Amino acid sequence: MLEQIRQLRGLEIKTIGAACLKIAPSPFSDRGMIRWPFYAKLVHCSPAAAEALRDSKAFGLVAKRFKDPIPESGQDRQELKPKNIHSKQRYFSQMEVQSVAAALAQEFNQISREKGGKEIRFAPIAVFAAGTHSDGMYFSMEKELPGLWIRFINNYGYINKEEEEQAAAIHAFSHWTYHRTGGLLLVTDLLVSDASFPQQLGQQLLRMFGGP
Repeated sequence: MLEQIRQLRGLEIKTIGAACLKIAPSPFSDRGMIRWPFYAKLVHCSPAAAEALRDSKAFGLVAKRFKDPIPESGQDRQELKPKNIHSKQRYFSQMEVQSVAAALAQEFNQISREKGGKEIRFAPIAVFAAGTHSDGMYFSMEKELPGLWIRFINNYGYINKEEEEQAAAIHAFSHWTYHRTGGLLLVTDLLVSDASFPQQLGQQLLRMFGGP
């Protein structure tokens, strides 16, 4: 995986099949800096997609679209809007970023278990293409996850020191990714669901915001 990244080669993309989704017409939050979140519901899907989305009927889904730049007074929104803001490649790149972080987390967990430390995992992500290839819309798809999301580290030097016990594992993971990849990657801008705080879980569910 790391060698592919060094050579600027994309990761393998797996198509999981067709699905029919209902997506809410309006986002349920405006707090995100990069993407709008919409509630989504699985109506029906192919057997392959059903396996990949097997928990979605219980937890629901969240569909995300990149935000358009906000025009200043007197600016035309269409002139300001980059042509590639909703390109297939941009959504696939976001999926790659989170998938690489998830793969690194699995390796980190093996080391952490041996030392009696906490394990972490990332929210799984997929890309949903609605419509035809020529005029379709793309969405990042994630399972709807419970709890309040608390930021522990961002891209601008912020470190959350209030939740010390939970923060230790997050900061250790971010630091480890830099050394594990020889300085090629640094996984940062991480949020944790407070629903994963109970100690008996032994896990912390991460979501990474940002990306290309």
